[in-house]
Amino acid sequence: NGVKDALVAPPCRSSPVSSRRLRYEQVIALKQQGKSIREVAKLTGISRGAVRRFYQADKFPERFHQPRTGRISPYLEVISCLWREGCRTARSIHENLVQQGFKGSYYMVVRHLRRTKPELESQSPVPARRCPVRSPRSIAWLLTRPRDKLSESEHEQVRQIEKGCSEVQNATEIVRDFSEMIPNRDCLKWENWLERATASTVPRAVRGFASTLKKDAAAIKAALALPWSNGQLEGQINKLKMLKRQMYGRANLKLLEHRLLCVA
Repeated sequence: NGVKDALVAPPCRSSPVSSRRLRYEQVIALKQQGKSIREVAKLTGISRGAVRRFYQADKFPERFHQPRTGRISPYLEVISCLWREGCRTARSIHENLVQQGFKGSYYMVVRHLRRTKPELESQSPVPARRCPVRSPRSIAWLLTRPRDKLSESEHEQVRQIEKGCSEVQNATEIVRDFSEMIPNRDCLKWENWLERATASTVPRAVRGFASTLKKDAAAIKAALALPWSNGQLEGQINKLKMLKRQMYGRANLKLLEHRLLCVA
Protein backbone atom coordinates (compact mmCIF):
# COMPACT_ATOMS: atom_id res chain seq x y z
CA ASN A 1 0.00 0.00 0.00
CA GLY A 2 0.94 3.68 0.00
CA VAL A 3 2.14 3.70 3.59
CA LYS A 4 4.66 0.92 2.94
CA ASP A 5 5.85 2.67 -0.21
CA ALA A 6 6.42 5.88 1.75
CA LEU A 7 8.38 4.10 4.50
CA VAL A 8 11.40 3.18 2.43
CA ALA A 9 14.46 2.14 4.45
CA PRO A 10 17.27 4.70 4.27
CA PRO A 11 20.44 3.67 2.42
CA CYS A 12 23.30 2.27 4.46
CA ARG A 13 26.01 4.69 5.58
CA SER A 14 24.21 7.68 4.10
CA SER A 15 25.20 11.20 5.06
CA PRO A 16 23.13 13.10 7.66
CA VAL A 17 21.77 15.45 4.95
CA SER A 18 20.58 12.64 2.65
CA SER A 19 19.03 10.76 5.60
CA ARG A 20 17.18 13.88 6.68
CA ARG A 21 15.98 14.52 3.12
CA LEU A 22 14.71 10.96 2.93
CA ARG A 23 12.76 11.40 6.18
CA TYR A 24 11.32 14.65 4.81
CA GLU A 25 10.17 12.91 1.66
CA GLN A 26 8.56 10.14 3.71
CA VAL A 27 6.69 12.68 5.87
CA ILE A 28 5.48 14.61 2.81
CA ALA A 29 4.32 11.40 1.13
CA LEU A 30 2.30 10.47 4.22
CA LYS A 31 0.95 14.03 4.46
CA GLN A 32 -0.34 13.77 0.90
CA GLN A 33 -2.17 10.61 1.91
CA GLY A 34 -4.04 12.61 4.56
CA LYS A 35 -2.20 11.28 7.61
CA SER A 36 -2.16 13.37 10.76
CA ILE A 37 0.98 14.50 12.53
CA ARG A 38 0.38 11.96 15.29
CA GLU A 39 -0.01 9.09 12.83
CA VAL A 40 3.08 10.09 10.84
CA ALA A 41 5.18 10.37 13.99
CA LYS A 42 4.03 6.90 15.06
CA LEU A 43 4.72 5.33 11.67
CA THR A 44 8.13 6.89 11.05
CA GLY A 45 9.46 7.13 14.61
CA ILE A 46 10.19 10.84 14.14
CA SER A 47 9.21 13.27 16.86
CA ARG A 48 6.01 15.26 16.47
CA GLY A 49 7.91 18.52 16.49
CA ALA A 50 10.08 17.42 13.54
CA VAL A 51 7.01 16.17 11.64
CA ARG A 52 5.25 19.48 12.31
CA ARG A 53 8.23 21.45 10.95
CA PHE A 54 8.23 19.29 7.81
CA TYR A 55 4.45 19.81 7.42
CA GLN A 56 4.79 23.59 7.67
CA ALA A 57 7.82 23.89 5.35
CA ASP A 58 7.20 24.81 1.72
CA LYS A 59 10.34 22.93 0.68
CA PHE A 60 13.09 20.81 2.23
CA PRO A 61 14.50 22.88 5.16
CA GLU A 62 18.23 23.13 4.61
CA ARG A 63 20.56 23.42 7.58
CA PHE A 64 23.28 26.04 7.41
CA HIS A 65 26.19 25.16 9.63
CA GLN A 66 27.57 28.24 11.33
CA PRO A 67 30.77 28.31 13.32
CA ARG A 68 30.11 27.78 17.01
CA THR A 69 30.88 30.73 19.25
CA GLY A 70 31.36 29.31 22.72
CA ARG A 71 32.03 31.05 25.98
CA ILE A 72 35.76 31.07 25.38
CA SER A 73 35.60 32.87 22.00
CA PRO A 74 35.59 36.44 23.44
CA TYR A 75 38.73 35.61 25.45
CA LEU A 76 40.95 34.21 22.67
CA GLU A 77 43.08 37.36 22.50
CA VAL A 78 43.40 37.41 26.28
CA ILE A 79 44.67 33.82 26.24
CA SER A 80 47.24 34.69 23.57
CA CYS A 81 48.48 37.64 25.64
CA LEU A 82 48.73 35.51 28.79
CA TRP A 83 50.68 32.86 26.88
CA ARG A 84 53.15 35.42 25.53
CA GLU A 85 53.66 36.79 29.05
CA GLY A 86 54.71 33.35 30.30
CA CYS A 87 51.40 32.06 31.72
CA ARG A 88 51.57 28.53 30.26
CA THR A 89 49.33 26.35 32.48
CA ALA A 90 45.60 25.86 32.03
CA ARG A 91 44.99 26.43 35.75
CA SER A 92 46.66 29.85 35.83
CA ILE A 93 45.03 30.92 32.55
CA HIS A 94 41.60 29.88 33.83
CA GLU A 95 42.10 31.85 37.05
CA ASN A 96 43.01 34.96 35.06
CA LEU A 97 39.99 34.55 32.79
CA VAL A 98 37.63 34.11 35.75
CA GLN A 99 38.87 37.40 37.16
CA GLN A 100 37.88 39.02 33.85
CA GLY A 101 34.36 37.55 33.87
CA PHE A 102 34.83 34.18 32.18
CA LYS A 103 31.99 31.77 33.08
CA GLY A 104 33.37 28.62 31.47
CA SER A 105 34.94 25.66 33.21
CA TYR A 106 38.59 24.79 33.69
CA TYR A 107 38.30 21.86 31.26
CA MET A 108 37.07 24.21 28.55
CA VAL A 109 40.42 26.03 28.80
CA VAL A 110 42.26 22.69 28.76
CA ARG A 111 40.54 21.62 25.53
CA HIS A 112 41.22 24.98 23.91
CA LEU A 113 44.93 24.84 24.78
CA ARG A 114 45.22 21.31 23.38
CA ARG A 115 43.82 22.50 20.05
CA THR A 116 45.78 25.74 19.79
CA LYS A 117 49.06 24.97 21.59
CA PRO A 118 51.16 24.62 18.38
CA GLU A 119 49.84 27.95 17.11
CA LEU A 120 50.45 29.68 20.44
CA GLU A 121 54.01 28.34 20.64
CA SER A 122 54.78 29.56 17.12
CA GLN A 123 53.55 33.07 17.93
CA SER A 124 55.27 33.44 21.30
CA PRO A 125 58.98 34.32 21.43
CA VAL A 126 61.50 31.80 22.75
CA PRO A 127 61.79 32.42 26.51
CA ALA A 128 65.16 33.41 27.87
CA ARG A 129 67.07 30.63 29.56
CA ARG A 130 66.95 31.01 33.30
CA CYS A 131 69.32 29.67 35.89
CA PRO A 132 67.89 26.66 37.73
CA VAL A 133 66.47 27.26 41.18
CA ARG A 134 68.84 25.71 43.72
CA SER A 135 68.11 24.39 47.17
CA PRO A 136 69.99 25.76 50.23
CA ARG A 137 72.07 22.58 50.37
CA SER A 138 73.15 22.89 46.73
CA ILE A 139 73.96 26.60 47.22
CA ALA A 140 76.16 25.73 50.21
CA TRP A 141 77.93 23.06 48.13
CA LEU A 142 78.43 25.58 45.31
CA LEU A 143 79.88 28.26 47.57
CA THR A 144 82.35 25.95 49.30
CA ARG A 145 83.58 24.20 46.17
CA PRO A 146 87.01 25.25 44.82
CA ARG A 147 86.70 28.02 42.27
CA ASP A 148 88.84 26.26 39.69
CA LYS A 149 86.31 23.40 39.54
CA LEU A 150 83.31 25.61 38.81
CA SER A 151 81.84 26.10 35.34
CA GLU A 152 81.22 29.53 33.86
CA SER A 153 77.52 29.46 34.76
CA GLU A 154 78.35 28.37 38.33
CA HIS A 155 80.88 31.19 38.60
CA GLU A 156 78.17 33.63 37.60
CA GLN A 157 75.75 32.22 40.18
CA VAL A 158 78.37 32.50 42.92
CA ARG A 159 79.04 36.14 41.96
CA GLN A 160 75.34 36.96 42.06
CA ILE A 161 74.89 35.30 45.46
CA GLU A 162 77.89 37.00 47.03
CA LYS A 163 76.90 40.34 45.50
CA GLY A 164 73.45 40.14 47.01
CA CYS A 165 74.59 39.28 50.55
CA SER A 166 77.84 40.38 52.17
CA GLU A 167 77.37 37.93 55.09
CA VAL A 168 77.33 35.03 52.66
CA GLN A 169 80.55 36.26 51.08
CA ASN A 170 82.25 36.53 54.48
CA ALA A 171 81.06 33.06 55.53
CA THR A 172 82.16 31.58 52.19
CA GLU A 173 85.69 32.92 52.62
CA ILE A 174 85.94 31.46 56.14
CA VAL A 175 84.66 28.05 55.09
CA ARG A 176 86.94 27.98 52.05
CA ASP A 177 89.98 28.85 54.19
CA PHE A 178 89.07 26.01 56.57
CA SER A 179 88.78 23.51 53.69
CA GLU A 180 92.26 24.54 52.51
CA MET A 181 93.83 24.58 55.98
CA ILE A 182 92.86 21.02 57.00
CA PRO A 183 94.24 19.08 53.98
CA ASN A 184 97.42 21.19 53.97
CA ARG A 185 97.75 20.74 57.76
CA ASP A 186 98.67 24.38 58.16
CA CYS A 187 98.87 24.73 61.95
CA LEU A 188 99.95 28.38 61.78
CA LYS A 189 96.61 29.51 60.36
CA TRP A 190 94.52 27.77 63.02
CA GLU A 191 94.52 30.54 65.64
CA ASN A 192 93.82 33.25 63.07
CA TRP A 193 90.99 31.25 61.49
CA LEU A 194 89.39 30.50 64.86
CA GLU A 195 89.41 34.18 65.77
CA ARG A 196 87.80 35.17 62.47
CA ALA A 197 85.18 32.40 62.62
CA THR A 198 83.98 33.32 66.12
CA ALA A 199 83.60 37.06 65.41
CA SER A 200 80.18 38.61 65.94
CA THR A 201 79.86 39.64 62.27
CA VAL A 202 80.01 36.03 61.07
CA PRO A 203 76.69 34.19 60.45
CA ARG A 204 75.45 32.15 63.38
CA ALA A 205 75.84 28.77 61.65
CA VAL A 206 79.55 29.30 61.00
CA ARG A 207 80.04 30.82 64.45
CA GLY A 208 78.40 27.77 66.08
CA PHE A 209 80.62 25.40 64.08
CA ALA A 210 83.74 27.30 65.14
CA SER A 211 82.62 27.32 68.79
CA THR A 212 82.26 23.53 68.71
CA LEU A 213 85.77 23.17 67.30
CA LYS A 214 87.09 25.53 69.95
CA LYS A 215 86.17 23.02 72.65
CA ASP A 216 88.57 20.51 71.05
CA ALA A 217 91.16 23.10 70.06
CA ALA A 218 94.05 21.13 71.56
CA ALA A 219 93.16 17.93 69.69
CA ILE A 220 92.69 19.80 66.40
CA LYS A 221 95.97 21.64 66.80
CA ALA A 222 97.75 18.35 67.51
CA ALA A 223 96.16 16.75 64.46
CA LEU A 224 97.45 19.62 62.31
CA ALA A 225 100.96 19.64 63.82
CA LEU A 226 101.73 15.95 64.46
CA PRO A 227 102.26 13.28 61.77
CA TRP A 228 100.22 10.58 63.52
CA SER A 229 96.60 9.75 62.85
CA ASN A 230 93.93 7.73 64.66
CA GLY A 231 92.37 6.65 61.39
CA GLN A 232 93.46 3.02 61.85
CA LEU A 233 91.94 2.90 65.31
CA GLU A 234 88.63 4.35 64.10
CA GLY A 235 88.61 1.85 61.24
CA GLN A 236 89.05 -1.13 63.59
CA ILE A 237 86.32 0.17 65.89
CA ASN A 238 83.98 0.57 62.93
CA LYS A 239 84.74 -2.98 61.78
CA LEU A 240 84.02 -4.36 65.27
CA LYS A 241 80.70 -2.49 65.41
CA MET A 242 79.71 -3.84 61.99
CA LEU A 243 80.38 -7.46 63.04
CA LYS A 244 78.48 -6.92 66.27
CA ARG A 245 75.43 -5.59 64.42
CA GLN A 246 75.48 -8.54 62.01
CA MET A 247 75.42 -10.99 64.94
CA TYR A 248 73.09 -9.06 67.25
CA GLY A 249 70.86 -11.53 69.12
CA ARG A 250 72.26 -14.55 67.25
CA ALA A 251 75.51 -15.56 68.98
CA ASN A 252 77.68 -14.96 72.03
CA LEU A 253 80.99 -13.18 72.61
CA LYS A 254 82.95 -16.34 71.77
CA LEU A 255 81.82 -16.26 68.15
CA LEU A 256 82.34 -12.48 68.01
CA GLU A 257 85.91 -12.91 69.18
CA HIS A 258 86.50 -15.71 66.66
CA ARG A 259 85.19 -13.65 63.74
CA LEU A 260 87.22 -10.61 64.74
CA LEU A 261 90.45 -12.57 65.00
CA CYS A 262 89.86 -14.26 61.65
CA VAL A 263 89.37 -10.91 59.97
CA ALA A 264 92.47 -9.51 61.62
